[in-house]
Amino acid sequence: MEDDVRNARTIQEKDCFFEGVRTLPLQSKLVLLAAIFVSKMDGKETTTKEVYATYCTFCRHIGMDILIYRRVADLLSELDMLRILSSHVVSSGQHGRYKVTNIPRITLLLESHIYDDPRLFPISELKVRKLHKDVLTI
Repeated sequence: MEDDVRNARTIQEKDCFFEGVRTLPLQSKLVLLAAIFVSKMDGKETTTKEVYATYCTFCRHIGMDILIYRRVADLLSELDMLRILSSHVVSSGQHGRYKVTNIPRITLLLESHIYDDPRLFPISELKVRKLHKDVLTI
């Protein structure tokens, strides 16, 4: 009986999590999708600069206006507050500080739910190799 209650609670929490992502504004979905793509390409932590470059590629591909770097960094912070992403600041001594974003395993499962938005479907057709080349040329 207790196991059934725990399983039901876990399923309900996952559904709430997925529904929360489905209701995000389009720009937040683009930033989240860019973070997921960069994480998949590199398989490690991603910097805001890498996420921003990928985000710009996505926006150009679907014809959206590109937000400034600072606003994308703010959106990453909002996704961190919602616990969709995990971020922390790394200090490099005299080279300054930068923010690093980790993608939790459950967030990787969100990709199909993000594509429920028909405006983002053209991005799903991009190939990762082609995308990586576009990011490098920015």
